[in-house]
Amino acid sequence: MGWLIFIVAVAVGAWWFGKQGKAPVVQPPALPVYDDYHDMIEREPIEELGPDEREARRAHQVFEAGQKARSQSYHAKKDAIRQDERKLAKARDLIETSYLSLALPYVQDETKHWPSWSKMDASRWTSPLPIADIDGSTRGGIDSQWVQFRPEGGSLFKIEFERSRMPSDDEKEYATMKLFVDGGEVLGIGTLRNWTKEYDSWRFATVDCLRVGPWMSEFVDFYGKLRAINEGTQEDHMNDYVIERAAKIDLGDAVPGEDK
Repeated sequence: MGWLIFIVAVAVGAWWFGKQGKAPVVQPPALPVYDDYHDMIEREPIEELGPDEREARRAHQVFEAGQKARSQSYHAKKDAIRQDERKLAKARDLIETSYLSLALPYVQDETKHWPSWSKMDASRWTSPLPIADIDGSTRGGIDSQWVQFRPEGGSLFKIEFERSRMPSDDEKEYATMKLFVDGGEVLGIGTLRNWTKEYDSWRFATVDCLRVGPWMSEFVDFYGKLRAINEGTQEDHMNDYVIERAAKIDLGDAVPGEDK
């Protein structure tokens, strides 16, 4: 029994001394949480930072200074052009309210062939309205042309037209239109349309120039008369077609529109 107690005591003692001599396990330092690390670099006194953190702090300060300067520059520019932006917005409202946004694209499209047509004899073409001083050029083809004319007793109108396409647009094409009255530019607009649609019309998009004056009423009046004549001619053709067909129909004693 004494030997058994001796053996157990020796075993316990060996275990105890082995445990005491074992090197402690060293845990690796925890990596800093990003937000805390960021705050430390940004806010701690620079003399308390390590060399790496100091360089990061300097780069951070350079970045912040650049961003602040860029923001100040941006807002200064916006303040400087705010009045110009208001002028553009008002000009757009005036063009749309006066219907010049419709008038100029319509008149340009209707008159673009007048210079060449005016050289025909009267049996082939006559102007829908009394017009003088018709002239124009199509040397640039359909993409660049101008036309001028003077309504009876009115001002000399000249319309310049430039068309373009943007490589990034599959369906849209663009055009600038300028209106001159007695030699001075009074209206300039940017327009667009879908070129894949055969009969799509040019639509007002941007304003490039506007000089308010009595010419606005004069030009819109010309537009209204020209459109009324064209639409009336189309209506007459339709009516003539109906009359011509109805003349070939005999219903006997029946009278259309009356009950028996």
